[in-house]
Amino acid sequence: MPGSIPKKIALAQSALYNANEHPEIKARLKKYGMTAEEIKKGTALLNTVVLQHHEKDDCYGEKKTLAAQLARQTEETRRQFRRHIDVVKIALADQPVAFNNLNVTPLSTKQDAWQAQATYFYVKVTDYLDILKDYKISREELAQNQANLDALVTLRNRRKQLKGDAEEATRSRDLSLRDLRLWMKEFYGIARVALADKPQLLEVLGIK
Repeated sequence: MPGSIPKKIALAQSALYNANEHPEIKARLKKYGMTAEEIKKGTALLNTVVLQHHEKDDCYGEKKTLAAQLARQTEETRRQFRRHIDVVKIALADQPVAFNNLNVTPLSTKQDAWQAQATYFYVKVTDYLDILKDYKISREELAQNQANLDALVTLRNRRKQLKGDAEEATRSRDLSLRDLRLWMKEFYGIARVALADKPQLLEVLGIK
């Protein structure tokens, strides 16, 4: 079964379909023990591979979509956070100690670190709401970006879960593909014997 996995699947599907539907091929294979029941076993192995291959693709597709969403939301949340820092710095210009206690100078570039800084910032900055309202920053706006921070954590955890799911789906698919490959090897061996004098029928099964 050479080629890519979709090609391997397509070759196996074609071979098994013709083995089951072509009267002469079916009859000749049966004489050598490749009965309809055996063909069903191969078809079941094939269907498992097809299902698991799609599951793997679905996991990786969702992971890719989630990664793009996470990147967008991270950028927007960090942008809002930096804006809030800039406004609070101006609002507390006459209280440098208070601003320093918000622990945002310097602002870390590392994901976990700046999110920890932001969480602390949004808890402590509520002590200065009376001052901030003069700068058009409300409790609700601050709370919204804090909620956005929490959402980032959820998205990152979901991405990790999807990564694990995708890796497990790939492992399961590869194991099933191995079983199918072994079964198809036996199938092709029997077909070569059963159809040795009928090369055109071998080609129907994808055997050159």
